[in-house]
Amino acid sequence: MALGSDTEILSIGLHPSRLDYGKHPGRDEAALTARVEARRRRCAIRASTSCHACFLPIPTRPRNSS
Repeated sequence: MALGSDTEILSIGLHPSRLDYGKHPGRDEAALTARVEARRRRCAIRASTSCHACFLPIPTRPRNSS
């Protein structure tokens, strides 16, 4: 499907700082942020349009320590 040059793409996701990287050895916030930005740039080049990433700063709930 071809998109018009006036089309904008919005990608919505959780902010990388909200993830528990302890469950994913070898991954961290900086690496995930870089991957998301690289994908956004590739999207813009492929689609010849604007691609925007929107990170949601969802608050985390304290874990029950009992």
